[in-house]
Amino acid sequence: MVWVPADLTRERCSRCLGDPPFERANGSSLPGGGDLDVVVQPHLPAKGTAHATAIARVRAEDGTTVRVVALSSVRASRAAAAAAAAAEATKAVAAGPTGALRAAHEAWWAAWWPAGGWLTLDHSRLEAFWYVQLFKFASGAREGRGVHDLLGPWYVEGTPWPDLHWDLNIQQTYYFPIEANRPGLSRTLPDYVEWLSNTGNLASNAPPAWRHDSAAAPNGASSLSGNETCDWDPVVSPDGACSTQPPTAVGNLLWTLELVDRHASAYGNETLATEVLCPLLDRALQFYAHFQVDDGATIHLPPTFSPEYPGAVGADANYDVALYRWGLATALERGCGGPRAAAWRETLERLTWFPIDDATDTLEIYAGVPYGTPHRHYSHLMSIWPLGLLDLNNASQLATARSSVDLWLATPEEDSMFYRPAASAMNVLTGQNAAAFDNVTYLLDRRVEGSTWYREGAAGSCTETPYAAAWAVGNWLVDARDGVVAFFPGIDDVVRLDAGDYAAAPARAATAQFYRLATRTGAVVSGKRELVSSNATHFVTRTALVAVEAWKSSGAFRVRTSLARPLAIRGAATFEELGGEIVEIAGLAPSETAALYSARAPPATFAFSPLAGCPAEFNHWGMVPLSGGGPCALPVN
Repeated sequence: MVWVPADLTRERCSRCLGDPPFERANGSSLPGGGDLDVVVQPHLPAKGTAHATAIARVRAEDGTTVRVVALSSVRASRAAAAAAAAAEATKAVAAGPTGALRAAHEAWWAAWWPAGGWLTLDHSRLEAFWYVQLFKFASGAREGRGVHDLLGPWYVEGTPWPDLHWDLNIQQTYYFPIEANRPGLSRTLPDYVEWLSNTGNLASNAPPAWRHDSAAAPNGASSLSGNETCDWDPVVSPDGACSTQPPTAVGNLLWTLELVDRHASAYGNETLATEVLCPLLDRALQFYAHFQVDDGATIHLPPTFSPEYPGAVGADANYDVALYRWGLATALERGCGGPRAAAWRETLERLTWFPIDDATDTLEIYAGVPYGTPHRHYSHLMSIWPLGLLDLNNASQLATARSSVDLWLATPEEDSMFYRPAASAMNVLTGQNAAAFDNVTYLLDRRVEGSTWYREGAAGSCTETPYAAAWAVGNWLVDARDGVVAFFPGIDDVVRLDAGDYAAAPARAATAQFYRLATRTGAVVSGKRELVSSNATHFVTRTALVAVEAWKSSGAFRVRTSLARPLAIRGAATFEELGGEIVEIAGLAPSETAALYSARAPPATFAFSPLAGCPAEFNHWGMVPLSGGGPCALPVN
């Protein structure tokens, strides 16, 4: 969701409004009976490509009408796209009776649901929302198929977002399936990036003189080909080629690779790291090396565009300093680069620090340009989240992070809310859990539709923000940073009910369970919180147990938990307390699990099960709630 044409203003040009109107192909009959309709979506005239949707309507054995929908990949012409979609739909119908198709479909879902992680909350509307996002994602992207863009495979009447954006939206979509332990869903992004690398499309985004060793991602809307279309904020080289280079946004590929790195880390996929992540990190870092500025002491970056911030561009954009620093450090940690590693290490050591406004102790947009205009994007805050480059155990850096987030959230862009999941994540990191809860529920109350799609102001619907909001809910329950898994970082032990909503968030989810969620440490983790007591002014909860499963690797795992001491452990492992609520669990073999708990208050059971919830909210999203029961509340002792 960015509109930045060539002059880098916030004006949106008429030629940037999207692809040409769709076209209906002539309908036909299926060989065994039934109808087939095909709709073709031409792409930008300069590209000449298209994709198509075919809908076959056939009579099932029980007399009902069944619709079989097939989508083509991007094809070189309209006719080729229409033929491909029609062939897939016809093949599916011819494969067997519609009852068999339905049975296979139902069997896939029955096997898929229990295969990944899950969570349960005492806040039933949030819990239901989380599961609807999981259902949507699995309906829109599966391993071996296409990447999930702003709309996925669905047609939405009147929306201006039938495309893929590289400056926030593609990234914000994919945090959720990684956390939910759904590698088949999250793998669709690394597969897409690998395909773009193999086709050379990412290299083609760099200026011609750099394409031998560089790659980049375009800032604005793009087709699935992933290359610069010349219709959104292009920079034209002297030879007339459109490219991604200063002064446009240049860090988008590195941000996307942060998701690839998360996937590889969560699932222990060293092949992905070696064969996809490292080669693309190499190209993305070389892209920066071509335009970085060395003053002899410090390495700076020339004027680039901090996504969506209005006004003139500036040097040392926090967006790019953070992404460049992350990319260099990650490449070195993973052993990428070979002969380039020494140069990368020197660059990392000499790269300028994040520009900070001394007057407010907040991260600037560019060096010497403090945050001063309402801004929905968090491009200048990347060092806080998602990259985690500020040391929040350092009092000075924590103060900078908190001041920066507070200033940003105190002056948000009017009529915009897609930033709120990221705001929630930053609130958790800076110890502002009530604000984290409020940012998500405020978004759901005011901008998420009954279908759980999201509408940005007066514009049409899209769905990357709901996925990010679901991720944020899970982030209250578990987060991993610097090799440590934090359990329930966004849930307070005591929640007051006699303060304002924003200060105390009395509707907050406090009792919760989660089972086998994925983390960047390569461990699969589970945890339980339970109610201790409540009255008219507050309620108290506590962590009952935390569990770590060594999924594909063995070794030591570090966790942070507020479990009452002394601790005990269940399972074939040992533990050692390291201070600061950090515990190291060691001795786990692959697929083994260990559970920590308080020896003073052992859990009644080590089993995980859904919470009772609130029946009045069970079918909140898109349906009329079930009858019976009013607003639910925690019991008062």
